[in-house]
Amino acid sequence: MILLVPESKERRRGSRHSAYLAAEVVVESGTARIAITKDVSDSGLLLLTRAALTEGQLVKLRIYRPGEEDRPLELSGRVVRREPLSRQELGTWREKVAFAFDHPQAELAAEFAALVEKQSVDSTIPPPFDAP
Repeated sequence: MILLVPESKERRRGSRHSAYLAAEVVVESGTARIAITKDVSDSGLLLLTRAALTEGQLVKLRIYRPGEEDRPLELSGRVVRREPLSRQELGTWREKVAFAFDHPQAELAAEFAALVEKQSVDSTIPPPFDAP
C-alpha cells in the first residue's frame, strides 16, 4: 500500500518561538494599529491585529519588549499571509497576519527564545505562601 502525504505548505526557514508581546502595525499613511505578537523567527513573525491588511502590503512594526517598553523595536516588512482566527482569537482581533522582515532578525528570534524559556521557568514557580 502506498500512502500519499500532502505536500506541506510550510515555508518558514527558521524555528518559531511563541511569545505574546504588545506591538503596533504602522501602515503607509502613518496610522498605527494595536497588535500582539504570537510567534517569531529570524525571517518573520505572526501577529494578531485590528488593522485591515492585504498580502504584499509594506508595513512597519513596533514591538514592545519587557523592560524596554519606552523604546520599541522598529522593523519593516511585508504581509505574506493572512490566516483565519481561532475561536479564542475572535472578538478582539480582526486579522492574524504573517510578516516577512526586510532583513533577517536573528537577535530578535534569540530574544524571543530566551523569553519563552524564562516564561516557562516562571510558570513552574509556585506563588509565595503567606502564613497567617
